[in-house]
Amino acid sequence: MYETYVDSIEPPLDAPISAYGGLQDDRVSHERLEAWRTQTRGAFSLRKFPGGHSFLRTADPADRHAQAGIVLGKAVTIARVPS
Repeated sequence: MYETYVDSIEPPLDAPISAYGGLQDDRVSHERLEAWRTQTRGAFSLRKFPGGHSFLRTADPADRHAQAGIVLGKAVTIARVPS
């Protein structure tokens, strides 16, 4: 996604956005993750995990399980927000 993303001028979404990144990521900067904030009128959260660009794939199994639970838990919470 990083290599092919092209910014376009569209109104911000009314949905919340959560951005996730690796603390040692040398491909996507904190600023690029933070820039997703401008794409929503709703809530925005940014969370960084130990590791590089592929932090979920390179984490040890216990950390990977915890990280996936955090990401998926956030998705489940957002899905339950009443419209």
